[in-house]
Amino acid sequence: MQENSDTREIYLDCFLKIYPWEIKTNNVKRGTNVFVKIQLGNVILYSRKVSLAGRVKEIYKGEKFTDILLEAKEDVVPLRLWPEKQRLLEVKNIEENSFLKAFGTLREDRDGNIYVSVLALSRIPENHIESFYTSVEEDRKFFERFLKNNNIGVS
Repeated sequence: MQENSDTREIYLDCFLKIYPWEIKTNNVKRGTNVFVKIQLGNVILYSRKVSLAGRVKEIYKGEKFTDILLEAKEDVVPLRLWPEKQRLLEVKNIEENSFLKAFGTLREDRDGNIYVSVLALSRIPENHIESFYTSVEEDRKFFERFLKNNNIGVS
């Protein structure tokens, strides 16, 4: 369903690089699946799969899963590791205050909280955070050029 008659919606099946602060209640589309919504002019990109980077604020190990609270600026996004992925913490040497890049799928828990179900992650040096954010902007500019060159929109 389109937001208005001039708006085009595109659903992506790829890992969309995003800023952690873009995963907010007012910036996701719910239904059977959860999508992050990125507006580029009159085009809205939706993706369930995301790639993001930040600092590990805290790690909570529970019985059924482990949550990593990923912090970027003043926002925090929960990254959830299910039992088959929990070994990544040891293998990748992930601990509080380390920096990481994660790939995962947006999900919603029973209480309506949005989290990223981790598929892969890696520890990165702190100076790679800014280059990741730069690559987010470069990707968005690429999408805008592609959409404009193909007469899909973006005003």
